[in-house]
Amino acid sequence: MSTRARVRVAIGWAALVMAGAAIAQEKEYSVSFLRAAAGSLGDRAPVVVVGAYLANPGLLEAQGFYLRGKGFSRFSAKDTQTGAVFTSMYCDQNSKAFSDLVGSKTKNYRFYGYKDRGEENESGFFVTRVEAIREAEKPAAAPTTAKSFRVTITDNATSNRTVVANVSPGQSYAVGGVTFKVEIEPSASGAAVHGEPGPETETRIPDRSGGWTSSY
Repeated sequence: MSTRARVRVAIGWAALVMAGAAIAQEKEYSVSFLRAAAGSLGDRAPVVVVGAYLANPGLLEAQGFYLRGKGFSRFSAKDTQTGAVFTSMYCDQNSKAFSDLVGSKTKNYRFYGYKDRGEENESGFFVTRVEAIREAEKPAAAPTTAKSFRVTITDNATSNRTVVANVSPGQSYAVGGVTFKVEIEPSASGAAVHGEPGPETETRIPDRSGGWTSSY
C-alpha cells in the first residue's frame, strides 16, 4: 500500500472515530427547554432530559395516527425547577424503561433517548432508558435544648403554689425565704437538665416543713 493510500485510510478511520464520539455525546436538557425548543433538536440525535415523571396520568397508549398500533405509550414530564410540563414523552412498551415507569410514583429521573416525530407529527422525545435520581438526604435536626424553665413551688402546709417562670440555668432565685438554683448536669450524650428534659423540668426543692417538693 502506497504512502498516499495509508494516509487516506488513516484519515478515514479518524473521521469515523470522531463521528462516533460525536454521536455518543448525549447533551442534557431541562424539561422547560424541551417544551420550548424541541423542534430545534436534530431528529434521532441522542438527548438526555432531567425532570419528574408524572405518575398521574402516567403512561397512556399512543392513539395518534403516526404511532397508532406501533407499541408506544405516551407520558408527561415536569421541570422540577420551573414546573413546566412536556407532554410528548414516548416509550416503547417492550423496553425496560416502560416497565420501570409503568408502576412508578412521581419521581425525578434522568431520561435517555432521542428526539423524533410523535403521534400527532409533533416534536416528541422517545425514551430508551431511565435513571432514577435520588433526592438529597435532609440533615437530621439537631436536638433541641431548653434554654429556660418554669419552676412551681408548693407549700405542703398550706398547699399554696408559687410559679417562677423563665428560670435560667445557673441563676439563683429567692421565693418566700427559700433560695433555689437550677443547674445543668453533664451526661454521656451532652448537657442535660437534672430530671426530665424539656421546657418543664423537675426540680426538687426543700419546703418549709422540712420535706421535699417535686416541681415542674
